[in-house]
Amino acid sequence: LKFLQKKKWHPLTIENLEAVWLAEQKHKETKNLIKEHNKRIEEERKDEEMKRAQVKAGLIPESDLLKMTWMYDVPSIAQNKPSNTLEEFFNADAELENVENEDERRKREAKERKDRIMWWIMNNAKDVK
Repeated sequence: LKFLQKKKWHPLTIENLEAVWLAEQKHKETKNLIKEHNKRIEEERKDEEMKRAQVKAGLIPESDLLKMTWMYDVPSIAQNKPSNTLEEFFNADAELENVENEDERRKREAKERKDRIMWWIMNNAKDVK
């Protein structure tokens, strides 16, 4: 029955184990994104409740509840982006260095991913005899 281990559909092939590991990682990322989203919604809900309490207490006018200031707020994505200066824009050496660093980072991440997959395979795979 050893020939079964060589079949593409066998659950203990490296490709299938890698696919399982990648699916698990994607699931974890999705769960984290959902947590962050729910946390953001809860913060917005608390802010709204706080504003309503301030209106009840007479600290701010009721018209402040109807304002759409959220439309003009800077998105959180834009706040996290680093701003490029004119010098950085024209500095080709810095750009080349960034590209090289990015390439090295990708290679390092690929190697780390492969190591994690192999670790997972070694710790989770069962001997098939």
